[in-house]
Amino acid sequence: MPCKHADKMMIYAKQAAEMDEPWKLWQVFTLGRWFKLEQHPEWDDENEYRQIPKTININGHEVPEPMREKPEMYSTYYFIRLDVKGGYLRDVWANEVTDNRRLEAGICQATESGIIAHAKALFSFTEVG
Repeated sequence: MPCKHADKMMIYAKQAAEMDEPWKLWQVFTLGRWFKLEQHPEWDDENEYRQIPKTININGHEVPEPMREKPEMYSTYYFIRLDVKGGYLRDVWANEVTDNRRLEAGICQATESGIIAHAKALFSFTEVG
C-alpha cells in the first residue's frame, strides 16, 4: 500500500531542495489541533500534514485566502452572503453558473471557520465603535 503522505512528501522535498527551513511552511494535526512544525516532518501515519494556509488581510483581520480553484464536484463549500444572519451560507459545488460566479468573486471558503472569519472581517467595515 502506498504511503498516504506521498503527494505531500514530494511537495516538501521540492521545498527542501530550495530553502533551508521548509518545515516553517507546514503544520501537523495531532492531539486534535494543528501545530506548526519545528523540524522536518516525521510523516507519521497517525498524523495529518498540510502547508500553512495562505491568508489575506481584510481591514486588519487575517483571514484564510478565498478559494481560487474549483473544488471537487458535490463537495460542501461556504460563501459570503451579507444579507443573512452570520453573513454566509453553505452550498454544494455543482459547477453551476452561480457556483462559478461566487468563486470568481473571491467570496468562497472551503471551511466554516474560514467563512466565519471572512464574514467577520467584512462586517468590521460597518461596526459602530
